[in-house]
Amino acid sequence: MDPIPSSRYQAPYPENARERGQKGHVFLRVRVDKYGFARQVEVVISSGYAQLDQAAIDSIKDRWRWEPPPAECRESGVITSVSFNWGLSWVHGEPQPDPIYLDNLLYPAQARARGEGGEGKVEYTVSTDYKVTEAHVTESTRSPELDAAMIAFIRARNFIVDGTTSTTATKSQRFEFVPHDNPDTPKALMGPAIVPDPKYLMGTLPFYTYVEPYPAPSRANDCGRATPVFLERNRTNINPPYPIEAVATGGNGRTVLDVLVDKGGTASEVTVAQSSGSPILDQAAVKGVKGLYHFQAPPLECADQGVQLRVPMDWFIHGGRSRLMPGDPEYPTEAVAAMLSGIGRVQIVRSGDGDIKLTKVVVSTNSPVLDAAMIKAVTDTRFTPGTRENRTPWFLDQTIEFVGDPDAMRAAAAAPVRRIAPVLPPPSATNDCGRSADIYLAPVNSSHVLPQIPMLAVGDVRVIPGVSVPLPARLFQAQGALKMQVLVDKDGKAASVTVVDSSAPPEMERAVTSTVKENYRWEPPPPACADRGVMLDVNYVYTYAPEKLQIYAGDPDYPEAARAKSMGAAGIIEIRYHSDKIDDAKIVVSTNSPELDAAMIRLVSDRLLDDMRADPKPESAIQNFALMFMPGFVESPKQRAARASQAQAATSPPASSAPAP
Repeated sequence: MDPIPSSRYQAPYPENARERGQKGHVFLRVRVDKYGFARQVEVVISSGYAQLDQAAIDSIKDRWRWEPPPAECRESGVITSVSFNWGLSWVHGEPQPDPIYLDNLLYPAQARARGEGGEGKVEYTVSTDYKVTEAHVTESTRSPELDAAMIAFIRARNFIVDGTTSTTATKSQRFEFVPHDNPDTPKALMGPAIVPDPKYLMGTLPFYTYVEPYPAPSRANDCGRATPVFLERNRTNINPPYPIEAVATGGNGRTVLDVLVDKGGTASEVTVAQSSGSPILDQAAVKGVKGLYHFQAPPLECADQGVQLRVPMDWFIHGGRSRLMPGDPEYPTEAVAAMLSGIGRVQIVRSGDGDIKLTKVVVSTNSPVLDAAMIKAVTDTRFTPGTRENRTPWFLDQTIEFVGDPDAMRAAAAAPVRRIAPVLPPPSATNDCGRSADIYLAPVNSSHVLPQIPMLAVGDVRVIPGVSVPLPARLFQAQGALKMQVLVDKDGKAASVTVVDSSAPPEMERAVTSTVKENYRWEPPPPACADRGVMLDVNYVYTYAPEKLQIYAGDPDYPEAARAKSMGAAGIIEIRYHSDKIDDAKIVVSTNSPELDAAMIRLVSDRLLDDMRADPKPESAIQNFALMFMPGFVESPKQRAARASQAQAATSPPASSAPAP
């Protein structure tokens, strides 16, 4: 029994636990009542820390919701399980070793029989054709069988070489063979709570963070009201979902918020200090920060009045970009005077001791001043005092946009936007309330949130001596398109959602349909259709393929055999190339169609040739490319433009005719 996706809220990380570097895994038994609420939550497997266990219980009791159980189970309720993971991204020293428990099929039989365990480390070399050419034990487990098993694990894995500056890559991996069964198993539901042995607890190492170049709140800066101050955000904070209405209209912009943080670290008041130009984006930013953000608790001298923070939120459809404007401290004075603008991308690498080892402009802004400012912006981050030593090396790839004339951008955003009326008619008895013809029902702003698209494991079966098990090679986000029929009830809610046509995997179908049913809202139907509801056609498309690799059914490059079957599919191809030549191409994620797979290799090679010639690689480079063949029900950009033009012509007043002579 799965919880409603939109309710799966993870509570803020307990401050004391985060500071101590505590982390762990909580396995809970939950009784869901007839309304879908968690009425009883019990710890089956403890994280080892009471504070983390309680935070997980509180989060599930306060925020999580399930669909009401079937009628025969409503009186007794339904017992289900919830797995809750508390993890920290930065820890001191090496990563935790991969644990292999006694009940794992890959645990060597001789060592299992003797109850042997141990921890060891393997160093190995991966060649450019992804083969392990050398593997040797650098730290022994003191058991020949366990050492041999570590080598077997490494040789059975799939590897991708990082970077293109060398022909091989040398890596290392730690393993821990734990001589008892994995406690995180369904059978644990039947017994009492399990508390891990202290020596197996995670989070015993200190946790380190970066600090912003702003002072801490104090009376001197009036707790953030006189000058900008810094309060660390919780690591579990997530940005609000991008409103689908803004995606449909190409909405971008920056919303700047004034946030009042109370003594508990919660955003108690959130107001818009600077609009993005889109009320939809501004409303989503306010709602997101107030509902999803949490900060460290203010110091005692600011606890009563709270701390005032200024929080910028950039909205970009494709994400991964930071925007700088005149007035931001990182924007160079000479660039402001010259109104220089540009978008670029920069990479930096820090060593384990905190020193900068590499700075590289990957995409230039076409301005030496702005390129230098990009590097300065990403290298100015300071370490928490006293924590520079023995850190994990840090790699950063950041896209930055410099907006030289923000007044012009804000004026354009504030200009009135003429909404083009839809071509489709409204629901009525004439069109059988959407059952005999496509109709239009206005959506409620901000209700059409973006679903969380799931990740899919892609791999094959690798043979380890004595055992054959599926080992997923890589994780990729799902892609696809869905055509759904949605029955909208008299209140504007989705009473039912049915998939009519789809090129998406089942995991993505479930995520999208559940989001539509839970969150999507429309204006109430007219009285003639209120009793029986309105039937709408709703299409949803998600792909991360670049525009030049989005192939529509009307495109001449769309394979004829696939077009005849109204087929749509997505895939991923891996290209090895150097200079302006493609050395090799192989399918990583198949479209499950020989015609489309063959077309995918041809199209990626042909359409990327100009890009490769513009940026030749002196040595062999490897890159993954996503491609999507759109099914026939998805409009192409040309079709959308034609429909918008038709709608505009239908709503424009007729041109006045010249008087007769």
